[in-house]
Amino acid sequence: EFRAKSREWDKQEILYQTHLVSLDAQQKLLSEKCNQFQKQAQNYQTQLNGKKQSIEGSSSEIPNLLCESDTSCETTERDEFIIEKLKSAVSEIALSRSKLQDENQKLLQELKMYQRQCQ
Repeated sequence: EFRAKSREWDKQEILYQTHLVSLDAQQKLLSEKCNQFQKQAQNYQTQLNGKKQSIEGSSSEIPNLLCESDTSCETTERDEFIIEKLKSAVSEIALSRSKLQDENQKLLQELKMYQRQCQ
């Protein structure tokens, strides 16, 4: 009876060792994926920061529009032209900001998902 139990324990030990090796491989794979996702998230954040700076840079052009003047236009025509350019710039900035917020939200959701997978 003791030898039968001993063989059973040996078989169980082999199964546990095999399972342990499998779990170690899974842990390594998940760790690599986690690192990959973190790098991807950093790249997304860098892209997002670049787009934000681009938007901020275009918003600094607005004062330059005010300084532009066309001597052939009357004052009211020039003012209307400036107003239209400003409206266009504001619309473009608002649209870009909205897109960035959407993209940021998606990236945050994706990052949370990857972080959950890495845990």
